[in-house]
Amino acid sequence: MKSFFNYLEGSSSSVLFNNKTLDFYRIFDPNLKNHLREYFNDGIDSKEVTDILNSTYSENELDYKKRCESKISNLNKRVLEKLTIITTNNCNLQCKYCYANGGNYGKKVEALSYEEAKNIIDYFVDKFDFIRTVFFFGGEPLMNFQVIEYICNYFNQLKNENKIDYIPRFAVITNGTTITDQIIDMLIKYNFTITISIDGDEFIQNYLRIDKLGHGTFNKINEKYKQLIEKGFPKNSIGLECTYTKAHIDKKISFVDLLNYFHTNFGIDIVHIAPVCIDSNNKLSLSNYQDIIINYTKELVDYSFDTILNEKSIKSSSFVLGILDRLISNTQVPYICPAGLNSVSVAKDGIIRPCFVFSGSDISIGNLQSTMDELKDNLKDFTLKYNEKHLYEKCKECYARNVCSSCLTSYGDNLDEPDFYHGADSMCTIMKTMISSILLRLSEIKSNKENWNTLNEVLNKYSTCHYC
Repeated sequence: MKSFFNYLEGSSSSVLFNNKTLDFYRIFDPNLKNHLREYFNDGIDSKEVTDILNSTYSENELDYKKRCESKISNLNKRVLEKLTIITTNNCNLQCKYCYANGGNYGKKVEALSYEEAKNIIDYFVDKFDFIRTVFFFGGEPLMNFQVIEYICNYFNQLKNENKIDYIPRFAVITNGTTITDQIIDMLIKYNFTITISIDGDEFIQNYLRIDKLGHGTFNKINEKYKQLIEKGFPKNSIGLECTYTKAHIDKKISFVDLLNYFHTNFGIDIVHIAPVCIDSNNKLSLSNYQDIIINYTKELVDYSFDTILNEKSIKSSSFVLGILDRLISNTQVPYICPAGLNSVSVAKDGIIRPCFVFSGSDISIGNLQSTMDELKDNLKDFTLKYNEKHLYEKCKECYARNVCSSCLTSYGDNLDEPDFYHGADSMCTIMKTMISSILLRLSEIKSNKENWNTLNEVLNKYSTCHYC
C-alpha cells in the first residue's frame, strides 16, 4: 500500500498524495509531518501513518487493461479523435536533433498524391462516423500544401453530397519557413490550427534549426510569422513548439526564459516545451543535467502559478497545464503517450501506424484494406505491448505514474529494447518535479478561498486543446 502514496515537503507546505485516486492532503501537524517523513524517507513504521493510509486507501485505480480498452472503446462508436496524414517526407531543414533523419524517416523522399489522399479519406470516412481532427505532418507538410488543400476541399465536397454530416478540425505542424500568401489563404479558409516549431532566440534557432545548406532560420521564421499575422491569421490559432537541449543549458536559458521570450516576441503565452529525445552520447542530450532541469522546472511551476494569481493570466507550458488539469479533475493517465489510443497516422505507403513517429519503423496496425476489427485488435495489442506504464521498471512503483505523460520516442528507436536514457530520463525528471511542485502549490492555494477561485476562473478562460 505504501507505493500508492507519496509524502512531499516544500518550504511552506507538506502534502500526502494518493496516486491511485489523485487526491492530496495538506499536512499541518508537526508531529504527523515527522512521522510521515520517517515512514517514507527512512522506512520507519508508524501505526499512526498506517492508520491514515488505510483510511485514505481506495481501490479506485482501474486495471490497466480495462482502462486502455475503455480509451480505445470510442472506436466501437466509430469515432476517431485524430487522423494524422503525412503529406510528404521531404523537408527543407536539417535540424541537429531530428529524430526523423531530416524528415524522410530513412526512406525515399516522396509526396502524397491526390489519388492517394482521396483513398486515405475514403477509407477513414467509411470506417468512422466522425473524425474530430485531421492533422497534417511531414517532413515539412506545407511543401505539399496543394494536397492539404485538396483534402480539406474533399471533406467539404463529401459534406455537400451528404456523405458526412461534419467537417473535422484541421491542424498542421510546420517549421514555418515555407509559408506563402497562398498557404495563409488556405489556412484561413479552412480554419486551421497551426503549430510552429521554434527553439528560442536568434542564437539558439540558428544553431539548432538550420536549412540544408547550414544556414540559420531565425530571420525567415520571424518574417513568416509577421506575414501570418498581417494577413489576418488569428493569433489564438497559433501554437509554438520548442525542443529543449543542452544548447539551451550552455546559454543558461531556462524554461521561464523561453516563455518570456515567446511572450515578448510572438505574443504567445502557452508553449509546448519538450526535452530533446536523442542518444545520450549526443552533445545535445540532457542526460547529465538533471539537477539543472529540476531547478528550471520548479521555477517554471512557480512562475506559472504566480502569473495566474497576480496577473490573472496564463504564461506556462502545455505540460504544466496538462498536469494541473489532471490533478484538479482527478483524471488518471494510464498510458505513456496517446499513440494508438484513438489516434492513428498514415502516409503515402498506406500503412496505418499508431503515430507519425513510427513512420520509419516496422510498427503497423494495419493498412487501407484492414477491417475495423483488425484495426481495433492491433491498436489494443500495440497499447498493451508498448504503451503500458507498468512495462517499464522505473514506472511500476513511481508515485507520478497516474499523472505523468511522455512520448514513446523518448525510449529510443527500438521499443522492444527501450533506452531510458534516450530522453525518458529527462522527461521523467521534468514530470516528477512538475507534479510534486504543482501539488505543493495547489495545497497552499486550495486553503485560500480567494486564490482557489482565481485559479479556477483563470483556467476556465483558456482552452485545454493544446494540453499534454
